[in-house]
Amino acid sequence: LPWFTPGMCAGASGFVSGDLSQLNQLFDMDGGIQGKQWKVALTAKAPALAKAIGAITLEGSDYVKKVTISEAGGDHTDIQFSDIHSGATALNVEDGAAFAQ
Repeated sequence: LPWFTPGMCAGASGFVSGDLSQLNQLFDMDGGIQGKQWKVALTAKAPALAKAIGAITLEGSDYVKKVTISEAGGDHTDIQFSDIHSGATALNVEDGAAFAQ
């Protein structure tokens, strides 16, 4: 993957953890809030990365509910999350035990 750089590992970590300083190294960010809904658009800074990933858009309220990855060639991938739970009731006993290992 010619567009993959060591700095992208930190950026990917920032994406998952919400660390905006790491994301800011790889992407220009623009977004807004309307009521309880928010939307953030990430546009790749590095030309090599921009050739592969044109933009990433995140939408949500309490949680990320939709991720859209727009490729420079025109294709896009939409990922929608639903029925999101958190806290002690988020996992059943079997799933919780699997994560504890």
